[in-house]
Amino acid sequence: MLSPLVNLISYFPRLPLILATMLFSGAVVSANPVIYKAGNPSQGKKLVFVASDHEYRAEETLPALARILAVHHGFDCTVLFGLNGNGEIEAGASNIPGLEALKDADGMIIFTRFLALPVDQMKHIDDYLNRAGPVVGLRTSTHGFNYKDKNDPYYKYHFRYEGKDYNGGFGHQILGQSWVGHYGKNHQQSTRIDIIPEKKNHPILRGVSKVHVHAGGYNAEAQKDWDILTMAQPLMTMKPDGAADKTKPPMASEWTRHYKGKNGKKGRVFTSLYGASEDILNAGYRRLIINGVYWSLGLEKHIKGDSKIDFVGSYKPTTFKNRGEVKGLKPSVYVKLDSPIPGDPSAKVVEKKANKQNIVGFASPSDRKGARFLRIEIPGDNKILTLNEVEIISGGKNVAREGKATQSSVGSGGVPERGIDGNKNPDWGGGGQTHTDGFGSTNPWWEVDLGKEFIVDTVEVWNRKDFEKRLDGFTVQLLDSNRKQIYKSGKTRGAQRVKFSLKFRTVIDYKLYSGKAEPETANTAPVLATVPEGYKDKLPFAFQKGDTVAILGNGLADRMQHDAWMETVLQSALKGQNISFRNMSLSGDRPNKYPRSKGFIPMDKYLQHVKADVIFAMFGFNESFDGPNNAENHKNLLVDFVGKLRSYQPNGKSFPRIVLFSPIAFQNLKDRNLPNGRAHNRNLAAYAKATENAAKEAGVQFIDLFNPTLKLFEQSKDPLTINGAHLNAEGNRLLAEIIAKALLGKDIKANGGLLKIKEAIHKKNWTWHNRYRATDGNDIWGGRSKLRFVN
Repeated sequence: MLSPLVNLISYFPRLPLILATMLFSGAVVSANPVIYKAGNPSQGKKLVFVASDHEYRAEETLPALARILAVHHGFDCTVLFGLNGNGEIEAGASNIPGLEALKDADGMIIFTRFLALPVDQMKHIDDYLNRAGPVVGLRTSTHGFNYKDKNDPYYKYHFRYEGKDYNGGFGHQILGQSWVGHYGKNHQQSTRIDIIPEKKNHPILRGVSKVHVHAGGYNAEAQKDWDILTMAQPLMTMKPDGAADKTKPPMASEWTRHYKGKNGKKGRVFTSLYGASEDILNAGYRRLIINGVYWSLGLEKHIKGDSKIDFVGSYKPTTFKNRGEVKGLKPSVYVKLDSPIPGDPSAKVVEKKANKQNIVGFASPSDRKGARFLRIEIPGDNKILTLNEVEIISGGKNVAREGKATQSSVGSGGVPERGIDGNKNPDWGGGGQTHTDGFGSTNPWWEVDLGKEFIVDTVEVWNRKDFEKRLDGFTVQLLDSNRKQIYKSGKTRGAQRVKFSLKFRTVIDYKLYSGKAEPETANTAPVLATVPEGYKDKLPFAFQKGDTVAILGNGLADRMQHDAWMETVLQSALKGQNISFRNMSLSGDRPNKYPRSKGFIPMDKYLQHVKADVIFAMFGFNESFDGPNNAENHKNLLVDFVGKLRSYQPNGKSFPRIVLFSPIAFQNLKDRNLPNGRAHNRNLAAYAKATENAAKEAGVQFIDLFNPTLKLFEQSKDPLTINGAHLNAEGNRLLAEIIAKALLGKDIKANGGLLKIKEAIHKKNWTWHNRYRATDGNDIWGGRSKLRFVN
C-alpha cells in the first residue's frame, strides 16, 4: 500500500522539490562545510564531497551534484571546499577545513588535484580509506595529492609515489590509475562517451545515453581489476556531432573496482576521468555520476533510469581554466538551495565579518604538541621570500630569539638571522630584512630551529614595507624534533603583520605595523549586470551622439592606431556627433586573453573606466592558426565574449552595442620568402564565417572584411600589405573606405581632403597609446612600480 506522501507525489509531480524546500530551506550555515540535508524520502546515508582542483571547477561541479543527490535522491550531503587564508574558495587550495565529517560518512566524492593537506586534515581522509569507505573519484583526483616533503606522514599519497607499500599513490591504489596525460585538447576537442555494448545492462548505465562532455580526453592505462563501462572518443569540435579524431581511438573513461582497507574490508570505487563544471550540463553524464554514487554505496537495486536529475537552483558553470575560479566567494554563498552556482562575490551573505579567520588547527587544547622547528614557505615558481621579524610565543616568552635560522638561499645580503634579531624596522634600509635569491626561486623557505620542543601559543610575522603582496600565499608549519609536521596553515595572504593564534583553532589577525587591526577593503570585483536571456542589439548598428567606441582585437586593430585612417574616415562623416575612439587592442590579444604587465587594470574595469558605449571587436587572425577544425570553438568563444561584454555594462547605464569584424584576407605578394596565402586564406575564410555565425547567435552587427579584402588584393597590382598579413599605408586607407561603407551605408573617400583630420587623430592616438600602453608598464604599474630608493 502506498503511503499518503507517495500518493500526494503521484498527483503533484513537483511536490518533492516543494517539500524539500519546506523541510530544509537550504543548508546549515557554516564557513565550511555547506550541508544539504536529505529530502524525503531519506536514504539514511551521508555523503561528503571534497572539492579543490585548480582547473576544472570542482567547486562548481560538486555542490551542484550534492544538491541533486540531497533534494531528488534523499542523501545528506556535506560539501567541503579548498579555502585560502581569507576563508574564500580557492581553486586547488591545500586547506580543506571540515574533513572530520568523513568520520561517519557513508560515501566520499572527491575532486582534487595536487594537494598537500595539513596533517590534521589528511588524517581524516586516511582514516576513511583505512576503513574501506566507498569512493567516487572525478577527473584530476587520479593525481589528487602531491606532497613534496618525503618526511610527511602522508607522503605515500603522492601521485608519483614509488614505494612498494603504496605504489602510484592515491590515484593508483584507490581509483585504479595515477596521472598519465591528456588525450585531447581542452576547449578544442570535446569528448563523446560511448557505452561498451556488453556492459549496457550494468546498473550504473541505467537510463544513460547521449553522453557528451566539454573536457578534452585523459589517457587511461587499463588494469586487470577494472570493470570498464564506457569508452571516450575525442572529437574534432566542441559539438556532440563532431567528427571523431581518427588519430585517437577510444579510451577507457569510466570504470569500477575495489580496494582493500587496513581493516581487511573491500571498498567500492567508481572512477570517471571527466567531471568538469561544463561536463555535468550533459544529462547523460550527470546521470552516469549519480548512478555511480548509488553503486559505490551498494544501492544498485535503487538505481532508476528515469530518476530525477534536474539541477537544483541556477547552474551556469564557469568555462574551466587553470585558476579560473570566481574570486572572492565564501562557502556560505551556497547555503541556500536556490543560490546560483557559481555564486556572486558581491552578494551579501549574513555572516560575522572580522579581521579574524578560522583556518585549521588542533582539535582541542589537549591535542597541542611541542614544536622544535617553524618553517615559512611560499609555494610556487620564481618567488622571493623576505621577512622583517618572526616571533614565536610560548608561555608568554618569545622563544624564537634563542633559535638558529636558515633559509633556502640568500639574496641582497638578507641573511636568515635577520628574521629573529628583534629589529622590526619594516624598511629595507633598516637592516633587519631577510631575502632569498633576488632572481626568484621555487618554493623559497625560511626556518628556525628552537633547539628543543615548545608548546607554541602564537606566531607573528612582520612583513617588509611596500612588499606585502610578495608574501601572498605563504604557509606556516610547525615540526617536532623528528621533523614530523604537527601543524600547517592554509595559504595566507601577505599583510604588514600577520598573527597566528594556535591555542585552539587557528585564528589569524591581520594588522598594521602600529598593531592596529588592518582596515577592511572594499570588494573591487566588478558588479556584473544581468543580461536578459535572448537579448540582442538593435540592428543595423548606428552611431549615437556622444558614443565612446572601444576597439578590441589583435594585430589588425593594434596597427590601426598608428595609421588612423579608419577613425579619420568615420569622424569625417560624423561631424557634430562627438564620437570618441579608444583603441585598447594588443597584437597578442584573444577574446578571452589580454596579456599585460602585472598590475595592469583588467579589461572589464578598463572598459568601465572609458565608459564604452560601443565595442568594435577585430579578432580571428591569431585564432586562425588553430586551423579550420577549431573555427567552431572560435565562434563559441565570441558568443561568450559578447555575453561578458554586456554583463560589464561599461557605461553604467546600458548594454554596449557590439560590432564583430572578420579578419582580413592574406595577400599573395609573389615573394618566394613569404607564403602564397592559399592555406592562410582557407583558415581565415573559416574564421570569418565563424565570426558571422557568432554575430547571428549573439545578436550583434557583423562586418565582413575577409571577402572585400580578398577581392581587393586580387585586383590590386601593387602591394597593399607589408608581408601578406599586415596592411601598409595604402591598404589601411582602402580598408577604411570598406569599413565606412559597411557601417554608414555610403561611400566615403579617404583622400587628401581628410589629412588635417588624420593628423589630429594621429596625435590623439599617440597620446592615448603612450598612456594606455606605456613604454615600460612594469615600472609604472607592475612589480617595480612601488620601489623606493634609499640612501
